[in-house]
Amino acid sequence: MDSNETYNLLIRYIDGETSEEELLVMEALLTNDTYWANEYKVLLLLNQDIETHLHFEVNAKTENNWDALKNQIEAPKRTIKIWPSFVRYASAAIIILVAGWFLFKPSKNEFSSFGSGETYKTGNHQTKQITLSDGSNITLNENSSLVIDKNFNISNRLVELNGEAYFEITENKSKPFISKTRNTYTKVLGTSFEIEAKDESNIIVSLYNGKVQFVADKQSESLVTGEKLSYSFKNKSISKQKSTNLVIEDWSIGSLSFKSSRLIDIVQKLEAKYDIEIIIQEDKNNEQYTVSFEGLDMLESLRLLEELTDSKIIKKHSNYILKP
Repeated sequence: MDSNETYNLLIRYIDGETSEEELLVMEALLTNDTYWANEYKVLLLLNQDIETHLHFEVNAKTENNWDALKNQIEAPKRTIKIWPSFVRYASAAIIILVAGWFLFKPSKNEFSSFGSGETYKTGNHQTKQITLSDGSNITLNENSSLVIDKNFNISNRLVELNGEAYFEITENKSKPFISKTRNTYTKVLGTSFEIEAKDESNIIVSLYNGKVQFVADKQSESLVTGEKLSYSFKNKSISKQKSTNLVIEDWSIGSLSFKSSRLIDIVQKLEAKYDIEIIIQEDKNNEQYTVSFEGLDMLESLRLLEELTDSKIIKKHSNYILKP
C-alpha cells in the first residue's frame, strides 16, 4: 500500500467509513508506525477544526499558486486517487504540504552562501569529539573531515562532511541543522544520527532518535527513529529499512570498555584514543577479551594490554610492538 492509498484509508478511518478488515489494518499501523500515528493526530485535529468552520472561501489564485509551487518543486506529475471525503481537507492539507516542503526543501540554495569556517580533520585510527557553538556534539570518525560554516549559529547551521560522523544535534526550530555530503543533504531540527560516506559509491544515514529528511538528486526521503537509509550515487536510488535494534557504533561513543571483543578491535580503539600505532601478530587478531581501559592513561593502558595478552610491548620508533 503506497502513501496515497494509506492517506485515503486514514481519512476514511477518521470518518468511520472503513470495513472491519481495513479497521484492523489501520489500528495495527497506528500502533506500530510512529509516522502514521503522528499523521493521524494531525488529520484528526484538522478534521475537528474544519467542522467548527462551516464556511470557508478559496482564493481564486489557489490553482495558479499550486501550479507555480509544482514547477518550483520540479516533482514529476502523477495521478492521485482522491476520495470524496478528502475534498474537505484539501485547503488545509495544501498548507501542511507547503510548510513541510519548505522545511525540508533541497538545500542547494542555502549552501550557495556557504563559507568555510573552522575545519576538523582526522587521520588513520583517529576520532575527534567536536562541540559546536549551538551545543551540538559531533564525533568525527577516522579519515574524515568536517567544515563548519563561518556564520554557524548566527544565520544558519550548515556543515559539510567528508567521511563519517555521529551527530547529536541541539534542537532549534528556527535554524534547521543541515549536513552536506557531496551532492546530498541531511536536514534536521534536533536529533541524533550517523552519516557514513567513506565509500565513493554510496552514503548511509542511520537515525537513532528524532526525525531527519534526506535529499539527493531531486529525491527526498524522511527517516524516523530506528530507520537506516542508503543512497547509491551510481543508480541515484534510495533504499530504506527499519531496524528494531539499531545500535550506535562503538567508535561514535568513545568507549574503552570491551566485552568479548576481538584483540584487533581493542587495539584499534587504543590507537585512535592515543594517536599511536600498535602492531600485533596477525594470528592474534581474532582473540577475544573482556576488559576496560576507562580512566587509564596511555602507559597504564599499554601495561594492561601486556598483562591481558601475556605479552611484552616494545617501542620501536613511533610504533608499539606486541610480542608474545
